[in-house]
Amino acid sequence: MPASIDRDQSNTSSTIPAMSTDDWPRERFNADLDRWMRRAGLPERGGRPSRADLARLAGLDVSTPATWRTRAQPTRESLRAIAPILGVPLDELEVSAGLLVDGDREAGAEPLDLPPPLADLVAAWRSSTPALADALIADVARVLEVHEMRRRLDPQK
Repeated sequence: MPASIDRDQSNTSSTIPAMSTDDWPRERFNADLDRWMRRAGLPERGGRPSRADLARLAGLDVSTPATWRTRAQPTRESLRAIAPILGVPLDELEVSAGLLVDGDREAGAEPLDLPPPLADLVAAWRSSTPALADALIADVARVLEVHEMRRRLDPQK
């Protein structure tokens, strides 16, 4: 089943200021992060996916992801670094970490179904350069629409 990717990801989402240690959804984020790390196939150490390995793959200081478990709220920059490693859209990471209000992300965006390899590529584009990603996603959508129209006109091809 193809992954669902949004065609329009505007930068109009409401953001939430950084929270103190007790104010951000630390438990939810850490449970989500462990699940995403397992799904991405990161090695486990001590019964948990290795945050040090995640940090190395993402180019972060090895202690950074470990601090998320006990005290520090992730930054957008650190989430942007881990998004392509995990294959998780940046906005989903931001919602889980309490940096973005879930109801405000991509309000009214029209979903675009993409095959998994293309969906992974789009997720990587979005996490590194959101503005460029939006343009590329629009181009991919047009190509897929043209391809689908051609297929309908000539099912032999």
